[in-house]
Amino acid sequence: MQHCWSHGYKRVCFEGDNKMLFNLINGSKVHFGVHNWIRDIHWWSRKFESIHFNWIKRYHNTPADILAKAPLQNQSLFLNHLWVPNVITYAIYCNYIAYL
Repeated sequence: MQHCWSHGYKRVCFEGDNKMLFNLINGSKVHFGVHNWIRDIHWWSRKFESIHFNWIKRYHNTPADILAKAPLQNQSLFLNHLWVPNVITYAIYCNYIAYL
């Protein structure tokens, strides 16, 4: 969210296959152990003109699953991509074809 905001995005949609997380973000479930993280998500949400959190089925989330399993370089904690990584190009293509 911070990365999107710092690059000037005003309208964003976050999708993922973790239903529990989306239930926590949308307020239909409560879990004290992640309360501060959810509070931060809500705080950052107010910075955007439009924001949506959508749960999607795992088989529609293949590119993100592949990217999450790809090794990080130089033992970094996170990695920002300014282009589509080669490791997920084919998966994105397959998702696109499936929706045609």
